[in-house]
Amino acid sequence: PTHLILSLPASKTDPFRKGVSILVAAAPDTRLTALGLDSSKYSGHSFRRGAATSAAAVGYADHEIQLLGRWRSDAYKLYID
Repeated sequence: PTHLILSLPASKTDPFRKGVSILVAAAPDTRLTALGLDSSKYSGHSFRRGAATSAAAVGYADHEIQLLGRWRSDAYKLYID
């Protein structure tokens, strides 16, 4: 597989209590290897980019995406596909 979908339900760290499904294209983790994925193709930015992209895709407002990623500038827009 080239990706996986990570579904996060609402939690105490979800400021909007909406939950989100994140398309994960890459992340360094031994659990990825356990799933048969090549962890050398993954980085921490994959989660950051994936979260911003997924939030935008499901209709989160710009200020909500900024809050989720703790961005103080419009830099998050570089991550949105």
